Amino acid sequence: MANERELQEKYILLQMIENQMKQIEHDIQEISIKNQELIFLKSHLDKLKETKVNSKLKTQIGAGIYVDAELKNTKDVFVNVGAGVIVKKTTDEAKGMIDAQMKEAETALEHLGRNIETLASKAQETQHELQHLMGKEHEH
Repeated sequence: MANERELQEKYILLQMIENQMKQIEHDIQEISIKNQELIFLKSHLDKLKETKVNSKLKTQIGAGIYVDAELKNTKDVFVNVGAGVIVKKTTDEAKGMIDAQMKEAETALEHLGRNIETLASKAQETQHELQHLMGKEHEH
């Protein structure tokens, strides 16, 4: 009976580890997507600096809806810094903010990578313990 309870506990532990690994993989994917968006944004800021003042363009106002606009300033952008607060920044300052966010994302990805390695090791160890217990179970 003790072996059966221990088998169940190990199996539940293994399921919990697998669920944690799936969540980390999801988090890694989300951060990678966000990082890709930051790379595109940085590229767009570079293109903005090369664009002529008074250039006509289409500007997205949301959900795939665009309006005609005229670019009056290519040196500054407005950045949402949270809580609905928007501040004026130079394109270089905005790129610096993006670089900082990309660095944070890289650090998070490294941390999640280490966590998933630790969990994979624990899952393998738990699988070996389960196999060992199942071997004992069959001996009885």
